[in-house]
Amino acid sequence: MAVDSTPIGQRYEMLELLGTGGMGSVYRAYDRLSGQTVALKRVTVAPRPAADTSSLLLALAQEFRLLASLRHPIS
Repeated sequence: MAVDSTPIGQRYEMLELLGTGGMGSVYRAYDRLSGQTVALKRVTVAPRPAADTSSLLLALAQEFRLLASLRHPIS
């Protein structure tokens, strides 16, 4: 599915929606800085009570660390 290719942060150009889940959507994107095609996750966070904020931030930080460490050759 084609998406709006307006650059995100002047760096990433969204090319295609790959899938969606409970915390956001994953796109095939072009990294204008590295010149590589990457998977980019756009996180969607629903409003939560203040008590849930710290657990949400911890979960997001853990996910970001994991996702940033992934490397996979594009076939």
